[in-house]
Amino acid sequence: SVLRDIDLNYIRLDENTGKYVIKKAVDRKKDQTYFLSFLTQDQISKVMFPLGEMTKEEVRNEAKKYGLHVHDKTESQDFYSGDKRDLLGKMEPGDITDKDGKVLGRHDGIANYTIGQRKGLGIAGGKPLYVTGIDRNNNRIILGDESDLYNTRFTAKNVNWISMDPPDTVMNAEVKIRYRHNGEHSKVTPIGNGDYAVEFASPQKSITPGQIAVFYDGDMLLGGGVIELKAAE
Repeated sequence: SVLRDIDLNYIRLDENTGKYVIKKAVDRKKDQTYFLSFLTQDQISKVMFPLGEMTKEEVRNEAKKYGLHVHDKTESQDFYSGDKRDLLGKMEPGDITDKDGKVLGRHDGIANYTIGQRKGLGIAGGKPLYVTGIDRNNNRIILGDESDLYNTRFTAKNVNWISMDPPDTVMNAEVKIRYRHNGEHSKVTPIGNGDYAVEFASPQKSITPGQIAVFYDGDMLLGGGVIELKAAE
């Protein structure tokens, strides 16, 4: 292998390029590489990830063996136990419309909504409605059918490439559009100024502007950029 371990887990040095790389954890359910896509080579060189090659069950067994009382502690899923709206401050109400601009109701702040949301819209309709767009410039929430949530293309802005030089030609990669997304094969095309057009092999649901798109080559984390949902050139 051209990869040489430099610490206890999945940070490795590629002998061909001299770059540090991050690889997905063995325990896929606990893999955190999605959140590391904006690290730099200098930052990676100073970090250790000692749990990367262990499952959560193995970590708990080790903790129990050494008498650590947290070995059977319930996992925490939330960073804040209160109402998240308390953290957002005052928000301006605005219109909820359909994709043609027809006003369907009012919202109490666009930060309370996310692409793909169905519940809590306060709109009575003859069919299920979903948040398909968030128009920040006009403080507007746009609703549509579930089919309107699917798209194959978006632009990744200001992509940070960790383990490779910025590609100047079309390349293939697996792309995740959110942490719980399984990832999908895609074509990645440079369009200038550090931006890349991404085209999925099949339509993906709820591609959300402002979220992070993360690029992989197999287990290797390549980098990430901010999603801008517009037609890729």
